[in-house]
Amino acid sequence: MATSDFNSSGQLNQLEHDPENHAKRVDNYVWNGSAWERQSGGGGGDGAILDGVDSTIKATVQDIGTQITTNDFGLVTNTVMHGVTTGGGGGYVDVKVNPSGALTVESTISGTVVAFAKSTEQYAINNKEATATYKYFGFQKSDGGWYIMRKTIATNIFEYVAGASAYATAWTNRASQIYTDYATAF
Repeated sequence: MATSDFNSSGQLNQLEHDPENHAKRVDNYVWNGSAWERQSGGGGGDGAILDGVDSTIKATVQDIGTQITTNDFGLVTNTVMHGVTTGGGGGYVDVKVNPSGALTVESTISGTVVAFAKSTEQYAINNKEATATYKYFGFQKSDGGWYIMRKTIATNIFEYVAGASAYATAWTNRASQIYTDYATAF
């Protein structure tokens, strides 16, 4: 705002309303539709921020611990958020966002975390056998689940059969099992 907008007493001169920017606000002055009005406390004097056009619409300033309701109005701001650092000392650091504006979260997981890249990583080999046509490999995991992998020697094609229990019976009957591709078996 130019200094010519103020009179010799330091009061704001009445400005022409700008229809392109009708929610105009300068410092503690709000355009009320026909003139600039001084507002105390950053808005309506009651802890609210006025929208600058309709004095009945207010964004109420609330304590951090106060629950927001559907009767509250929002306020869009360009804001820097701070959070208490986990590095100790009670300091604050800026909250990070990625280039697209999404919140970046760095987390720590405590305890045992088991992640498997493939469905078969949790199995251990139990048996293997080679015949003239096939090579069989039997695998089992700690909960009793199992699978048998069969390689056709002439074509190098691998096929699978899987089950939840009774590995010993499945291995005994490996030649008569119905085998399929990996995606279907798992």
